[in-house]
Amino acid sequence: MGMPEYVILGALLHDIFEDTDIDRILILILFGPEVYWWVLTLTKKPKEMFVDKSARLDEYHRRWIDYARTIDWTVIFGKAADRLHNQVTLHGLMRDRGKQIRVSQETLDFYVPFLRGEAKEIVPKKYHVWLDCYADKMENYALAFLRGNLLSFPPA
Repeated sequence: MGMPEYVILGALLHDIFEDTDIDRILILILFGPEVYWWVLTLTKKPKEMFVDKSARLDEYHRRWIDYARTIDWTVIFGKAADRLHNQVTLHGLMRDRGKQIRVSQETLDFYVPFLRGEAKEIVPKKYHVWLDCYADKMENYALAFLRGNLLSFPPA
């Protein structure tokens, strides 16, 4: 897609603050401010800060969309790649059918419409085909999980 290096690094590191105890300053020092802020934007705030899961998710979506609108639209592709990866690997949660359903429903309710609509107001036109590609793939996986077609095995 011709994305800058900081987008690729940010995509690789996007969950580092949520999944590890690594010091945030170390990421800033090692990878620079662009990668640091890009990763920070895709990091959810701690659960303890919110009354319920819905409020946390709403704040998270609002924050990275605002960042994409005002600072760097490439964060949309980082989030889209992350969500598609989540959908593709949901078969690994075969013992948690509830989570498979929640993730798939959120994908259909938020990510697919966002990529097909609002994201196109933010992202340069030459990348719209990629937004559609991500949306189509996410939708196919989400519907397959919701219909029970991809419960416990990786798709071919």
